[in-house]
Amino acid sequence: MKIKINKEFWISIAFFLITISGGTFFSNVLSSGLFLYMGLFILSCITIKRICLEKRNYSKTIFFILSVVLSCFGLIHQNLQFARIMSLVISMIFIFMFAVLDNGIIMSISGIHKIRNGILFGIMTNIITAIIGGYSLFSKVYEMGINIGFNGGMYQKNYYAYTVLTAIFLTIIELKKYNTRKNKCIFWGIMFLLILSVSRGAYILAFIYIAIMNVDVIGRILRKYKIVVIPCAVLFALFIIQYLYINVFQNSTNFMYRVIGLQNYFDYCKKENGRIWYGIAEIAFKDENYTTNIRALTGWNGTTESAILGILVKNGLFGIIVYLLVIINYIFKINRNKGKYNKITFWAIFISAITSILMEGFLIDVKYVFCPVVFILLNSLSSGTFIVDKK
Repeated sequence: MKIKINKEFWISIAFFLITISGGTFFSNVLSSGLFLYMGLFILSCITIKRICLEKRNYSKTIFFILSVVLSCFGLIHQNLQFARIMSLVISMIFIFMFAVLDNGIIMSISGIHKIRNGILFGIMTNIITAIIGGYSLFSKVYEMGINIGFNGGMYQKNYYAYTVLTAIFLTIIELKKYNTRKNKCIFWGIMFLLILSVSRGAYILAFIYIAIMNVDVIGRILRKYKIVVIPCAVLFALFIIQYLYINVFQNSTNFMYRVIGLQNYFDYCKKENGRIWYGIAEIAFKDENYTTNIRALTGWNGTTESAILGILVKNGLFGIIVYLLVIINYIFKINRNKGKYNKITFWAIFISAITSILMEGFLIDVKYVFCPVVFILLNSLSSGTFIVDKK
């Protein structure tokens, strides 16, 4: 089989490198950071090339610069080593490069296919290398009455679950165009990998995404069998709401720990003038013990996984403002988009992403493949760079 060395090939390689950078084998034996930055460097080169060759869009460039400056404004007020500050600044540059600029990374279903394959090859590589290196493929969990979950050779089972979830997002988009037996088999194979993770948060996001992506099918069923389906749907919705309220929002220790962690941070900032605006990066990132540093300061009865807390810690309220501006920009642009399936796909990803920030911080950390893929998709779909068209 002849391999074409083109842009899509390098995009696939980039996401393969980002995926394996989270593998336990590469983290412990080799330099996982090297693979991560190699992947990000490839994507940044593709973005810069498109900006240089295509018609200049100065409004996007200005928005990108404004986003980076505002999000990093608090960092320059922190008493951190220069290398650490630069690392944090570079991470913000990558995030807003994907989220704001016309990067041209996803412009067709073929691009979706290549990224999905790069991620899947990365997952398989992590599993194989973990077995070879003698690392465990399972992590202890305490969810849904199960005490063990598959981590896919990655250093955290939720990291693995969200990587697989990213592949599910891409596969379903491809299924909308090419509903072939091969793609269906790949989809169910990836779903099996997700189920093995025993990640409740990833399950919820997968359900939300699949439901929204099939809203037209659900709508046809409701119209055809509305006498039977609508009462059943209402009862099912009430059951889901009750389940989420009792088991997630009220009695889930994991969720409540996240809420408590956020509350503890606000309580701390009340005593420290300016911290709420600039964040506490100098405390959180003074060494590699990010979680310990924050909990030692704000209290041990809360956790630090919430994405909102992550933004406040690293960027302060300036960071929250920037992300809100990016979201408003997406919504404004997608409302002007006339493509029905573009809108459905956008809202499926958008609602899933917004839901994820209540549970994990993967959306705001570029080292997790979930982050660049989601921002690239939202940017491309809302701007019309990538159009989801059906046969």
